[in-house]
Amino acid sequence: MNVKFFYARDMDEITRNAVQSMNESPVNYAERENVSKFIGERIITDVTRAYPNYGAACANEINSVPNDYGLKLDFNFGLRLDVPPGKYHVKISDSYTGGIFFDADISATRLMSFEKYYIRWKVEVSTKSKVIFSHKMELAEKNVLLAFQNVELDELMALIPYVKDFQEHYNCRVSVFLSEKYRQLFALFYPDIPQEAEISYRHYATFYPMFSFSDVLFLPFECRTEPMERIGGAILGLSRQPKKLKFNPIVSRPIAEPYVCIATNTSKKNRAWLYPNGWSAVINYLRQLGYRVVGVDENFLVESANFLHYAEFFIGLSDGLAWLADAVNCPVVMIGGFTQNWFEFYTRYRIANRLLCSGCFNDPRVIFRNQSCPYYADTPRELECQKKISPRQVINTIERLIIEKNLKVPALS
Repeated sequence: MNVKFFYARDMDEITRNAVQSMNESPVNYAERENVSKFIGERIITDVTRAYPNYGAACANEINSVPNDYGLKLDFNFGLRLDVPPGKYHVKISDSYTGGIFFDADISATRLMSFEKYYIRWKVEVSTKSKVIFSHKMELAEKNVLLAFQNVELDELMALIPYVKDFQEHYNCRVSVFLSEKYRQLFALFYPDIPQEAEISYRHYATFYPMFSFSDVLFLPFECRTEPMERIGGAILGLSRQPKKLKFNPIVSRPIAEPYVCIATNTSKKNRAWLYPNGWSAVINYLRQLGYRVVGVDENFLVESANFLHYAEFFIGLSDGLAWLADAVNCPVVMIGGFTQNWFEFYTRYRIANRLLCSGCFNDPRVIFRNQSCPYYADTPRELECQKKISPRQVINTIERLIIEKNLKVPALS
């Protein structure tokens, strides 16, 4: 069966974003022989990269809404509608705003939306100007899968607080798909939410909470212009902030004496604290206070979550372990100027040097390629946002946290 895509978003906007993401000048772009074909291929490439199940979703059998006309409809990869051979007219719209996304004759085709986030889909199929099939997407009492694929730890921890709210708001039966490395961790927060080993397309609908920093095709808005905590709600059609996650530790306190957790490593150079010997200075200071210093690691998420839960506080970067620490109610000292303060979760103990170049990640005009510093790469100012946060700033913040949290410093006891 032929596959045809339609867009709920404005195609002109999508095209502009695709051109921008290629980082090519308008002159070079205009020289291409087939602009539309090239943009279409580029968008398909982006979709394939963002959704590893793209090919299966195009070919897999549709778990259909019942009807008597051979039509097959579900919402397991955005909207999917199989139209049999014949003379059919299909209109797809937003049942809330009335906006029309597709309105044309079609035959022997699988019609699919590029958008995978929550839209109030309405489908009408007509023959000879008579509506023979009409359906509005309604999630109540339906089986719905939330597929967290292609996400990193910080993104996952920003997205999963919406799982319970989504289930309660839409009164649906929710299950989740996660990569294997996150399944045990997720169960510590949601032991009652079923997990599935694959994306099966047997549900009424599937949503794909995710982040995309190259364009806005897969999300309702540009991720970098909004706090990370809002992205999950926008994808799932929720306008309220979710309840804070409830952590269920599986072990008792692992260390008797007071200890502090730290995470010094990151896979992203632009998130690392690059002050020379900065970490050594802070670790020596903590030891002078009498604290035991424990390193946590993303390779051991369940163990790290339990260590963080009982720690006095955590010192780390704008990265996944900071999000995990916050989720298990561990006070977070976050070191980082590459992003703006409002982008991650709120902590009173965020450390950045805003007198210098900083926060470029949240500039939507920046196209990140292989460079880690878009403004000053290969100059003495490269990544100054991460290099010029001093140990004194970090130590001052630790002292303020100790006072405000009324912590008992071991060396002073």
